[in-house]
Amino acid sequence: MKVRFTRFSLLLLLLCGATTASAAALTALNESCHKALKNLKAPQTLHICTQAATQGWQEKGQHPKPAAQAQDNLGDYYLATRKIQKAEEFYRRAYAIRRNAYGAESAELAQSLTKIASSLTHSGRHPDAETLMLRALYLKEIHFGKNSTEVANSLHLFGTIKLVANKPEEAAPLFRRALDIRKKHLGTKSATVANTQQALAISVQRAKGDKEAEPIFWQAHDTFVAAAGKDSVLLLATLDSLAELLAKKGKLKDTEIMLQRALTIRTEKLGSQHLTVAQTYNKLGLLYIGRKNYRRAESAFHQTMVIRKKALGTNNLLYADAANNLAIALHLQGLCEEAIQMQKIACKTTEQILGVEHKLTKRRRQSLLKTQQCKATSG
Repeated sequence: MKVRFTRFSLLLLLLCGATTASAAALTALNESCHKALKNLKAPQTLHICTQAATQGWQEKGQHPKPAAQAQDNLGDYYLATRKIQKAEEFYRRAYAIRRNAYGAESAELAQSLTKIASSLTHSGRHPDAETLMLRALYLKEIHFGKNSTEVANSLHLFGTIKLVANKPEEAAPLFRRALDIRKKHLGTKSATVANTQQALAISVQRAKGDKEAEPIFWQAHDTFVAAAGKDSVLLLATLDSLAELLAKKGKLKDTEIMLQRALTIRTEKLGSQHLTVAQTYNKLGLLYIGRKNYRRAESAFHQTMVIRKKALGTNNLLYADAANNLAIALHLQGLCEEAIQMQKIACKTTEQILGVEHKLTKRRRQSLLKTQQCKATSG
C-alpha cells in the first residue's frame, strides 16, 4: 500500500521538522551557556548566553521551556557579575514566557518567582522578595507536596532571604522545616542537610545567642564530615563559626585547633596565596596576640601581609591592616624600629585611600607617634 502525501501534509511535516531542529539548537545553546557560566571571566561567556537569550526570546511562542531557560541563564550571568538590574530584567522575561505558556498557577512559574526574589534580595528590596517567595512556596506545595524536596529548597532560600533582611527569628522556623524535610529525603550524611544546619545555626545565633546555636554548629560540622570528609572545603564556614564561638568562651587552644584545620584545608584546596588563607592567618595572629605568643603572631601577620600584597597590591586597606597588625606584634616584642616601619606603611596606605582627616588615618598616626616616642625614650 502506497502512502500519498498532499502538499499540505508535506508542508506540515517540514514545519514540524524545522521546529524540532530549532528547539534542539536552542537547547544546545543553553547547554553551552550553562558550561560557560563556570568561567565568568571568559569573554565568550556573555556572548554565548546573550545569543541564547536573544534566540529564545524570538522563539518563545514555539519553545517556551528552552526560551525561558535561556533568559534565566543570562540572568544568572548578570547576577554573578553583580549587575542586579540586568539580572532582574531577564528573570522577568523568563517569568513572562512561563506565565504565557503554562499559566499563573503552574509549577514552572515558581522557578521564575524564586529567581526574581533572589535578584530583589541582592538589591535590598527584601519585602518584595519575601512576597514572591511566599507565592513560589505556595505553588510548590500545591504541585509537589508540602514535604517535597522542592518545597525544602524554597524554604531554605526563603530563610536565607529573611536572614539577609535581618529577621533571624523568622528565618529559623523556615530552616527548621527545610531541615526536617531534607533529613527525611536525604538522611543525615548529606552536605545539603549540613548546609541547612549551618544556616539554622546562624539564624539561631543571631536570634537567641551563642549558647543555643553552638550545638547546631557542631551538628553541621559532623554532618559535613560524614558527607564529604574531614578535609572538605564544605567544612570551612562551620570551622570559622566554631572558632569564633570557642574564642568567645575563652577556649583559645580549641580555637587554634579549628583555625589550623581551616588553614590546612584552604591551603591545600584553594592554594597558599588565596585571600581566605590570608584571612585565616590574620585570625591566628589575633589569637596569638591574645595568648601573648607574639613571635607566632608576628609570623602569622607577616604571612597575611605577603599574600595580600601579592593578591591586592599595596594600595589596599586590607594590606594596610596587615601591616598595622604586624606592627603591633613587633612592638609587643620590643622591636620598635621594625614596628615603626610597618606603621609607616599602614599610615601611608590608609591616608592615600581614606584621606588625612579620616578617623582611622588619625588613629594610626597617633599610634605611630607613640611608638616613635617609646623608641626615643628607650634609646
